[in-house]
Parts: sequence; C-alpha cells; structure tokens
Amino acid sequence: MWEKVKRSTKPNDQRCMKHKWVFEIKKSGKFRSRLVACRHSQTGGVDFTQVHSPVVNDVTFCIWLLFSMMRNLTPLVFNVNVAFLNGKLEEEMHMDCPKGLCHEKDECLLLKKTIYGLIQSAQQHGLKFQNMLVELGFKQCPSDPCLFYRKNHLGPLMLVSHVDDNACAGDEAAIDDMLKGLNEHGLTYARESP
Repeated sequence: MWEKVKRSTKPNDQRCMKHKWVFEIKKSGKFRSRLVACRHSQTGGVDFTQVHSPVVNDVTFCIWLLFSMMRNLTPLVFNVNVAFLNGKLEEEMHMDCPKGLCHEKDECLLLKKTIYGLIQSAQQHGLKFQNMLVELGFKQCPSDPCLFYRKNHLGPLMLVSHVDDNACAGDEAAIDDMLKGLNEHGLTYARESP
C-alpha cells in the first residue's frame, strides 16, 4: 500500500498530500474507519494528468435492462469491496504520515497503490476491473466501454459497470462462473438486491 521514505528523497516540485481519518457506523452496527487522501492537495500535471471514472451511459443501461427482460435473464447487482484500494498507482505520490503510525519526524509515505480520496482512484479501479473481465473472456462494447458481454457454453452474459457498482444479467451458471473467475483474480464483492 505504501512505504515510509525520507522527505528529502521526494521530488522538489511535489508536496506531501494531506489526509484525514473518516469514521462511520455501518447499517450492521459495525464501526468502519478509512484513511482518505485530501484530493484538494493534489496538483494537476504533477500528481495526476487525465482522469475519468468508468460510468455506463444511461441509454446503454436502458438497452441492457430491456435486453435482460426480453431474454428473461437472471439479474445480479454487486458492489466491488474496497475497490479504490485495488488500483495501481502510476504516478509517484507522497502523503504525510497519519496519526497513529510510528514514524520519524522527517518521514512521509510513498504511495504504492491508490487509496480513497485520490482523484485517479476510480479510473485505476476501472482499468483493473476491465482487464479482469477481458481475461475472463468478456468483450468490451466499442460504443460504451462500460458495457461488457460474453457468450460461451454457459449462455450469454452482459455486464454494465458504474464505477464500483455493477449489474449483470445472464443464465445463473454463467453468472456463477463469472463470480468464481473474479474471486480467482482476488476481487471480492457484495451482492445487492436488484
């Protein structure tokens, strides 16, 4: 996730990002804490360049929904767990050490992967998720890169992606095969009611 380094080793044109701890109580009553980068302390052109989030077009979603209903396919809605902690960070980024982390006064953190709050976290998760789906035999729609489809001996399967929320429709065997493949790639998810 990160590595402690001396502040003197970071490039002069780069500053250490700020951060904050976010605490919340989940619906189940469990407490959750997250270390979140403060995106306002990122500098364009230094900490990030081109950024986008993988969001399905509303027309594509309507067509996906209509196709699913016409074919009487089984729907599944799922959310990728800790999606923004999975992305590969392409830029060299430094962050101040958070309270509670043992460190020396002149140390900061060199981020190795994306964390919550970074401007490029959604984009990097989308790229990783897209590569996983392609490895599982999905094809990406040329007109909307957030629509994926696959047809094999288990039947047709269509998936739409909206950042870390996904909806797929297909035969149950095809859905189970896809979820098994995602698990084998180390991706965890939570099913939601459609």
